[in-house]
Amino acid sequence: GPLPAELSGRIPWSDTQILAFLLAFLESEGLGAVPLYINGGYVRDLLLGKEPDDLDLSLCLRDCAASVTVGDLLQRLPAFAASRPELGVAQVKLATILSNTAKDKNIDTFKAHFVDGAGKKTEVDLMPTIGKEVAFADGKAARDLRGAPEDDALRRDLTIGALLLRVTSAPPGLGYELLDFYGGIEDIRRGVLRSPAPTAPLAEVRALVVRTAADEELAAQLALDALPEAEALQILWWGKILLDDPNRICRALRFAAKYRFRLHDAFWSAVPFALEALRYRVAGERKNTEHLKIAGLGFRPAAAFFSLAFGHTFGPRRDLRLATALFGGQDAKGRARVMPEVTGFDAEKFRAFASELSSVTDAQELHGGLLALAISASDLQAGGHAPFDEFVCACDGTSASNAVREAGSSVLMPAARLAAAADTPGRLEAAFA
Repeated sequence: GPLPAELSGRIPWSDTQILAFLLAFLESEGLGAVPLYINGGYVRDLLLGKEPDDLDLSLCLRDCAASVTVGDLLQRLPAFAASRPELGVAQVKLATILSNTAKDKNIDTFKAHFVDGAGKKTEVDLMPTIGKEVAFADGKAARDLRGAPEDDALRRDLTIGALLLRVTSAPPGLGYELLDFYGGIEDIRRGVLRSPAPTAPLAEVRALVVRTAADEELAAQLALDALPEAEALQILWWGKILLDDPNRICRALRFAAKYRFRLHDAFWSAVPFALEALRYRVAGERKNTEHLKIAGLGFRPAAAFFSLAFGHTFGPRRDLRLATALFGGQDAKGRARVMPEVTGFDAEKFRAFASELSSVTDAQELHGGLLALAISASDLQAGGHAPFDEFVCACDGTSASNAVREAGSSVLMPAARLAAAADTPGRLEAAFA
């Protein structure tokens, strides 16, 4: 329905000016009926009462001729801005951005810089509404670039980021229609993180996720086939989302820390399908980026993140932990650098020593210190090395900076020196005495 006035009033004037400019441009192209959407975190932040930023837009071209593309339309934006100075946009600069995933799927995404009359620059991402994957005869697949808005929302990793605002002209201003296909508004109210889930046949979704004998064994252990269909769909679709990009596990943990939202129970059933992929397929640098964003939230969220990663057990036998997959991966040369499995975690010891870092505000220093302490408070599977060596391994596997390494080393080196002198109980405690 319509976005309440108290929420639309939070949209910055500079953004409304850009939106009105784009609607006028579409009208000038004879495309006034083409839906323009605000999507992603911008809508989420509006509903959470926060100042929105990162204006991400999409155009739904499904009813347009095949010759009409986002790229071609945007090429004409600079000239339109020059011809219509009264709209308040003095200049538009375009840059095509293609992630590796987008390149693989032939998705055209554009970044545009809109400059107003006062010289203020606003960065905007624009893309078509993305639909379902289309398979070709040669075995390759690409996304439908003329998808319906509900298909575009379904590919998001969390319902709170799958909300859309359709923008329309409503003189003397703009109108905003809030579209929530997958329950994101209710999840915000409840403080829950959950993936969207389709209405597709269960067998079709199951085939996308359960692809190997190990997957079949895991599905049997989770008793997926005995669950109500809606529950099984939720788990399996989230599993698909995580398999598409295993780093979304890190992202979900970041949002849980940032908003203090609870991860839906289905998360812990979906993660095992993507855990090995997170451990070995994702570049460590990408994980490290998420880790530092969490550390940037402050001591309490960061410490809670480490307690969850090292201490929480899940899976059919409650013997899985996230730590080994999170804090390791491909190093700068593409080699796998991972710790052994964590088999035990002394949460009280970790909390006691972590409190020494409560005043640290630098994200890299905080992350390095907490990672070192979490490893020291852990029991590792047979074959594990001393905490300092495992910390170095974790840093290598996540391409951690020298600042992260130095922070952790300053915590661990005293303990390492004591261990070299005598392997006595309580050496970490003595190092902090």
